Amino acid sequence: MSVCDTLRKMGEKTATNDVMNRLIATLGDENEYVRRKACEALGEMGEKAATDDVMNKLVTALEDKSVDVRWRACEALGKMGEKAATNDVMNRLVIALGDEDGNVKRRASEALEKMGEKAATNDVMNRLVTALGHEDVNVKRSACVALGEMGEKAATNDVMNRLMTALGDENGIVRENACKALEKMGEKAATNDVINRLMTALGDENGNVRWRACQALRKMGDKAPTNGVINGLVTALRHEHWNIRQNACTALGEMGEKAATNEVITGLVNALGDEYGNVQEAACKTLGEMGEKVATNDVINGLVTALGNVWPDVRESARKALGKMGEKAETNDVMHRLVTALGDEHVNVRSMACRALGEMSGKAPTNDVINRLVTVLGDENVYVRGCVCEVLGEMGEKAATNDVMNRLIAALGDENEYVRQKACEALGEMGEKAATIDVITKLVTALGDEDWNVKMSACDALGKMGDKAATNNVINGLVTALGNTIGHVRRTACEALGKIGEKAPNNDVINGLVTALWDADMSVRESACQVLGKMGEKAATNDVINGLLNARRRVFGYSSANGTLEKILLSFSALTQLSSDTVSKLFENMKEGQLGALRTVPPDQFVKVFLHTKSTVWLPVVTIVALLQGNAVTVTGNTIVVYGSQESVQVPVPDEELRRALVEAFAHQTLELESSSALLAKSKVVSSVCVLM
Repeated sequence: MSVCDTLRKMGEKTATNDVMNRLIATLGDENEYVRRKACEALGEMGEKAATDDVMNKLVTALEDKSVDVRWRACEALGKMGEKAATNDVMNRLVIALGDEDGNVKRRASEALEKMGEKAATNDVMNRLVTALGHEDVNVKRSACVALGEMGEKAATNDVMNRLMTALGDENGIVRENACKALEKMGEKAATNDVINRLMTALGDENGNVRWRACQALRKMGDKAPTNGVINGLVTALRHEHWNIRQNACTALGEMGEKAATNEVITGLVNALGDEYGNVQEAACKTLGEMGEKVATNDVINGLVTALGNVWPDVRESARKALGKMGEKAETNDVMHRLVTALGDEHVNVRSMACRALGEMSGKAPTNDVINRLVTVLGDENVYVRGCVCEVLGEMGEKAATNDVMNRLIAALGDENEYVRQKACEALGEMGEKAATIDVITKLVTALGDEDWNVKMSACDALGKMGDKAATNNVINGLVTALGNTIGHVRRTACEALGKIGEKAPNNDVINGLVTALWDADMSVRESACQVLGKMGEKAATNDVINGLLNARRRVFGYSSANGTLEKILLSFSALTQLSSDTVSKLFENMKEGQLGALRTVPPDQFVKVFLHTKSTVWLPVVTIVALLQGNAVTVTGNTIVVYGSQESVQVPVPDEELRRALVEAFAHQTLELESSSALLAKSKVVSSVCVLM
């Protein structure tokens, strides 16, 4: 590797006077390769190397006999950016634009481009204009980019005329960058000729060119849309080519309310009836962007008609446009027209009107809208009925009237499973307000539906009704659902049981959740663990702990099972009620390192449980927990002191027999540790310090 190469890779860190002086000297080396590498090294140093001496030498290199040296000198000056934008440098780069080699011309153009507005002198612009006529695509592209970077300063008649010519170049990249250059010149370039040429470019075969032409027109009319731009786009709405009509719509949409003149609105309404779906969609979107300002009867009627369009994208865009107008419009014209559309002969119009009403009404629906939606629950079309259920659900408690709930109850018996599912979901979204006897009874029946989506939605709905749904029939139905063949149903039933019994869990709820702890599906076990964790000590039974230990061993229930077990182990009263068999299983899991360090459990918790129960089955748990938590234990007289990570805890032990049992248990543990390291390895012990005095 050459020295120049090494310096190049180190970049501006090496830009010391000494290094730069040596590189300047190297630019005069007799070997072309060395001169080339010196240019590259100086270029990588960037602005730091932009001294007069360096730039003068690079300017000289622009006349080097080697093409490779010349274009690398251009590149190096470009990397120095605006700092290198001196008159001498720019003049020499302009001359380089006329170099016989296309690569040199392109690099010179790119260098001027990076120098930005500072390079916007007449000489530079004239040279770039000449470069626009070069045969090399890259030179023309770079010239367009360079002129664009100069912004409004480059918006002279000569420059714009040549850029307009470039809009007709045979190469798409050149046409695209010509549009981009005019875009950056903004309003200053918004002459009739330029606008007309950009209108033509809206119909270009190249998508990037069309988009850039659209953006250029938008930019020219962004701050204060000129009559020329707007009138030109209105004319383009009637162009013979559909893609020009489409992009004219898009450009007007980018301008928003500022372009919402009567002529524009009329043109866009006509575009709603265009023979091409792409144009119709663009017109819908543009009217939506203009919002309430264009919410005239003609516009609303046109958009409502578009709700029945054969093209889904057009229907969706029309719905969104109506939604945007309805959000802010002071009149009820949009709402009334959509309510009327609920009775339209076309299915698409009815369903889309339904969705639009839902979006506009939000959480504050009017009685008129709700009553009209209820009547549509009897629609002959399955999709419309399901859509109404969905919208009523989105309205939530506000829509939970007796009439609505009765119609949704009827929908739970619909012949179509999609409608039944959506009816369940709607009642669920209405929450406790919908928890009437009739609703709950019908949802319990839905738990036995032949379609699993309906079952799952019924489980979810009952769960959202909370304590109000905590009847024996509901609990029994959800427990039965825990045995469903579909994992999603079992998981949702599990979650519902948790919501219903979280505050005051009864045995049936807990037993159902224990069953779920043994489920083959990971998500069901995980859900059961989380629900039991929220119940805490209320769920601290032998069966629950055994189930959690099982879920813990089955890998995927790991984190939730551990967290739930720790919460249960915090309950002193619950621990004192555990059976000997459960305590033994707990110890075995601890011994195998399955429960971690039990950080949240107080260090004296199990000592107190042992002293309270006087059951020796707890002694192995006491000693292993001390080991897992890294606690030191001392016995002085009638007192046991446990030194944990926080302050030490003193536990009085007046019973000599219990005290002796504790001492012997720790002594036995010490012998075990001395004879085998297996326990330490499995338990992931923090510290094994247990001192007995």
